[in-house]
Amino acid sequence: NVKKKLETYIAQNPEYDSYVIDNYNNVENFAKILSNKEFFKKTFFGEYRKFEMFKQIDELLKRAELDFNEEEINNFKMNVEKGILLINNNKLEFRLSPLELLLSKFGLGWIERKSAIWANNYNLANWKYGAFHSSLILNGYIIEWDDSSLVIPQVDYTRLIYFSYEIKERLIWKIIKKIKNLLVNFFNFFIYYINSDWLLKNIMEEELDKICEVCVNFNTNRVYSGFDHNCQFFVDKVLEKLNVEIKFEGEMKREFEYFLENGKLDFKFGNYEFNTRRKLDEFAKNYFYNLKKDEKNLLLLYKNYFETNRLLKIDDNTKKFKNKADEEELGTTEEAEKMWKIFEVSLKTYDL
Repeated sequence: NVKKKLETYIAQNPEYDSYVIDNYNNVENFAKILSNKEFFKKTFFGEYRKFEMFKQIDELLKRAELDFNEEEINNFKMNVEKGILLINNNKLEFRLSPLELLLSKFGLGWIERKSAIWANNYNLANWKYGAFHSSLILNGYIIEWDDSSLVIPQVDYTRLIYFSYEIKERLIWKIIKKIKNLLVNFFNFFIYYINSDWLLKNIMEEELDKICEVCVNFNTNRVYSGFDHNCQFFVDKVLEKLNVEIKFEGEMKREFEYFLENGKLDFKFGNYEFNTRRKLDEFAKNYFYNLKKDEKNLLLLYKNYFETNRLLKIDDNTKKFKNKADEEELGTTEEAEKMWKIFEVSLKTYDL
């Protein structure tokens, strides 16, 4: 079953063939890994996983042919390596990414097609978490279920690259534009700007076995369906196996319930409403450290939405907004950008 799924996926995505050959020699070997719990565990969560992350980042840079100076590249690699070394074992996180915000944001056909299918063809009212793509993060890997009908853990490029907070935004955005078409699973890379993560628990060895068991079971026995056997169904099955329940607190709980009902964010926090980036910046400056963890995540979710649009509306040549209305809505300051980096790193460091 797994071999057939892989062959079908490669036929639809020919670029994936080279990835399989480079990393697993051939489809048959890869199918054996994906259909055996012990092989699966050793490959994706074994002692050599950090070495594999270093290797993938190096390959990514080589393939991208990044036109940065030597100092920029060395700084980038040094910070990514720091991020890899800081990843502690066995911290399981839950990730949500609003589908509505993925539509056409990056001009990437794959994302647009997937989001349109999810949003238009499936009854999202029946989805437990509403119009969100859900996944799990463990030991530097994203674990998710999609219409390939395969669970193939992917290196969490978002954590590795964006944890490198010393890198200037200009360089980060240049990297994004260079490598977007080179990533095998670039969907996960881009949703960084519009997702939130929740630390669930520390995973013991026997619980890691349970996670791998569910992944292999889905690979060998299940077929993806947006109506029922979707990404959220998979996540729930893993959490059910671990006896973990997801609960939100404070304003995040309110916003989540609003999203379930309306399919979009309302950019509110108590009596405050953020219709511009500067209003959000000012609120965060005054209150961020006094908030609950979930509420901090909510502010970052809002900020990431504004940031995505800001970067897309800035002219590549002039580095300025294309029109005044965009500047009024999305404009920010260097001081605020540094502030958000500090906020984000404080949360990521706490999780690590």
